[in-house]
Amino acid sequence: MDWKAKIIQSLESEIIVLNKALETAKVAQREAPSAMESASNTTRSEMERMVTALEIDIDTIKKNIKIMENYKPKYHKVTNNGKTLKIVLVPGGIGGKKIDDVMLVSESSPIGKKLLV
Repeated sequence: MDWKAKIIQSLESEIIVLNKALETAKVAQREAPSAMESASNTTRSEMERMVTALEIDIDTIKKNIKIMENYKPKYHKVTNNGKTLKIVLVPGGIGGKKIDDVMLVSESSPIGKKLLV
C-alpha cells in the first residue's frame, strides 16, 4: 500500500475543508458590523482572527505535504495485550491523525522513537 500517497491525499482533503471554512469566514467578516456601526459587536474582529488562523493552518498543511513528498512512511503492526495496532510513522507535525484504521504516529513521539530503533 502506498502510504505516502494516502497521507498526501488526506492532507489535501484537509486543505479543501479548510478552504471552504476560510471562504465562509471571509464572507462573515465582510458582512459583520464594524466597530463604528456597533461598538458592542466583536464579530468582525473575531472573524479576522478566524481567517488568520485558517490561513496559517492551510500554510502548515501545505508545508507538511512538501515534507511528505520527500519522506518514506514506515508501516508497523504492534500487538499489545491481544490487540493489534496499525501504525505508520510520519515526520513530526503530521502525526495524531487516523486514516481508516491506521494511526499516523510522529517519529519524534515516544512510540515513534521506540519503533525507529
